[in-house]
Amino acid sequence: MRARLRRHLDNMVVAGVVAALVAGAPAVAGPLVDYARQAGNANSVDGLNASRTPRAGHLLALNASKKFPASVVPAGARGRTGPAGPAGATGATGSPGAKGDTGAAGATGGPGSAGAQGAKGDKGDPGAAGANGAPGADGAHGAKGDTGDTGAAGANGAPGAKGDKGDTGAAGADGAPGTPGAPGAKGDKGDTGAAGATGAPGAPGAQGAKGDNGAAGADGAPGTPGAQGAKGDAGAAGANGAPGTDGAQGAKGDKGDPGAKGDKGDPGETGPAGSAAAYPPIVDVNPILRPSGSNLWDRVQLNGNSWFFGYRSSFPNGTDASYLEWDLPLQAGTWTIDVVYVKSDDAGILSLSLGGDALAPEIDAYRPQADGIEFNQVATFTGVTVATSGIHRLRIKTASKNPASSGYLGYLTWIRLVRE
Repeated sequence: MRARLRRHLDNMVVAGVVAALVAGAPAVAGPLVDYARQAGNANSVDGLNASRTPRAGHLLALNASKKFPASVVPAGARGRTGPAGPAGATGATGSPGAKGDTGAAGATGGPGSAGAQGAKGDKGDPGAAGANGAPGADGAHGAKGDTGDTGAAGANGAPGAKGDKGDTGAAGADGAPGTPGAPGAKGDKGDTGAAGATGAPGAPGAQGAKGDNGAAGADGAPGTPGAQGAKGDAGAAGANGAPGTDGAQGAKGDKGDPGAKGDKGDPGETGPAGSAAAYPPIVDVNPILRPSGSNLWDRVQLNGNSWFFGYRSSFPNGTDASYLEWDLPLQAGTWTIDVVYVKSDDAGILSLSLGGDALAPEIDAYRPQADGIEFNQVATFTGVTVATSGIHRLRIKTASKNPASSGYLGYLTWIRLVRE
């Protein structure tokens, strides 16, 4: 033990004295440390040996950091926490850790609410045809039908050719002589000798014509049906059939009774004619706007096929008493009137009058249903005379119809009056 201390602890210090002086009196500790260094490689100090760990009766050696172990230095009061040091540089990303073991399966969640139904998918290609089902077991044989009536006998075949003559048979052996008897009566004629062998048969005659078939026997009872084969996949949908023909138009309902017509008021006196400047040379009438008077002709229909995107219609209640009228300021002179209307299979005949005078010809607005509705038809009346300047009433009515039309309806798009 002492030998090891001499080899490794060449510079030992007096442990107890230095410990006390370092803690309390730095000024005194300096000379003592110098003195301790002068000790050189003394094996003991005042008879005390050195030790690396605290032991009774031994001096304690300093560690590699030239300090006593923390276990023998009394703890001082804790100083204040110093300011935080600057953040260290980000360390390199560590290699990924080994994959952990799979966790235990979680409890099964409750069923989620049903999602909205998805859009209908495209029609799938037709599936391959299913294999044919196994054939059903044979049904039991039906009872044998009754035998048909025997057909008529066929005609006799032609007789075969005559066969060759057969050879003469051998003579029979003589009989043994009988005992001579008394001469008897003359014996009967002896039997004829055996016939010669039969000649070969002639060739068969031609076969007679086939007799008529007998009547067929009654059908046997049907056998038990075999088991049905598996259902094959549905075939592709067939092409749509041609559209059916249009059904006949229903009968027209009964005509309602017209209301009683009120008494016509007495006409007022004609005012004096104004100056020509007060009367425009062109007068446009838009039937969609409210007229001066009307009866059962009060519906406005919008349609992009019409020049003005609409027209006034008496559908569905128009009758032979339907009419429209406008009071228009017209100057005396000759006028041209254009009437724009719609043709239909339920339209009546349009009759026009101006100032009570009928205009000719009437307008037949009927068009067959098969030809469809025809918009923007124009009828022109030329040479219409207005005798005096003033307010004149233009009236259109549907008092009659084409015999082929189903109604007295009117469809009016526009009216223009132009002074010639």
